[in-house]
Amino acid sequence: EENTMQILKWLLVNWDSVLLIAMVVVLIIYLIKTGQTKILKQIAIKFVTDAEGECGAGTGIIKLSEVVAKMYAYLPSVVRILFTEKQLVQIAESVLAEAKKKWEANENLTTYIENKQQTTPAVVTLVENTK
Repeated sequence: EENTMQILKWLLVNWDSVLLIAMVVVLIIYLIKTGQTKILKQIAIKFVTDAEGECGAGTGIIKLSEVVAKMYAYLPSVVRILFTEKQLVQIAESVLAEAKKKWEANENLTTYIENKQQTTPAVVTLVENTK
């Protein structure tokens, strides 16, 4: 009980320092999360393109889950607590529209996807993923 009172007195005397430290911690978390989001969006383009090539057309839910799993695995464990599954899905979905534009504009990307589809049939990928 006496320790609690001492802590409360210390907090009352040093409230400004405590507030400043809390604000710095929140700022650091915000900067880490926004920085990681930008990086994740860049990497997600690669994951989305690979999933398109590996799974092919008509397998949207499988491609989405594969991309989200790869993004989650890519994140350092300390940063994983900052992102929910829903946020990772939103990143993947937002990147998909951008990736489709890049595929249409860049013939090399289209060839890359087609080559992946020829070397990795969707059925094989599905079977391997369910093991």
